Amino acid sequence: MREFIYTIVDMMKRILWFAVFIIVMIISTIKNIASFDVISDYGFDQYWRNIYQLQVIDTYYKVKTSTKVFSDPVLISNLNNEDYMFYLEPNEIFAATGFYIPDNNICWLAIEGYINETQVHGYVLEPSSCLGFFGAYINDDTTFEHFVGYEEDKYKDSLMKEFFLELTNTYQLYTANTSLEKQKFKETGEYKNISSFIKNFSGSESIYYSNNITYYCQYNQYLFISDLYDKYFATKNYLKRLTQI
Repeated sequence: MREFIYTIVDMMKRILWFAVFIIVMIISTIKNIASFDVISDYGFDQYWRNIYQLQVIDTYYKVKTSTKVFSDPVLISNLNNEDYMFYLEPNEIFAATGFYIPDNNICWLAIEGYINETQVHGYVLEPSSCLGFFGAYINDDTTFEHFVGYEEDKYKDSLMKEFFLELTNTYQLYTANTSLEKQKFKETGEYKNISSFIKNFSGSESIYYSNNITYYCQYNQYLFISDLYDKYFATKNYLKRLTQI
């Protein structure tokens, strides 16, 4: 009987994972069909590629060697003679929004970044090819390395430090350490909990703020503080700063 139950549970897990996979595929297809900005940014060919390659998320890469950015993929035989837009330099970050594999296990990454306030798009050559499933993933880190995990968390912590310093220099914050203190702030109706804005991404100790403290502001200042948080962490603003070329 126990083996039968385990078999049923295992079968249900597989069905659940298959259902999740199908849902992600459907969401990916709908998202990419509706992404008409890809046509203006990269052209109609990349629009179709993103649909059948199930491009769901952008992936971030740090540049390791100076790399030319082209407006479109070029023939490898013309690589040294073709006009290019600009160079990506070491330690710069870009978002890979798709890819194109012409042949022979090489790959062109469709990239996005910012020059000051101007959003730029183009293609960079990745000689090690790509593994494309829900995103553009490269096979090797000789030219670019994946900018994820702890490294990005450290970057977010540096932004949080700037945000918190600007926050405390501009607004009066109030803190609570115990449940009784928190309840007092709640009962007055004059304060708003803003701890959701103050985060420790990497888990390292911060001398500026603490995860063990609850932070409050005056109720009428909450929307201004929310806008200040968006200045640093809203998706477009975050990408604009992260991917400065």
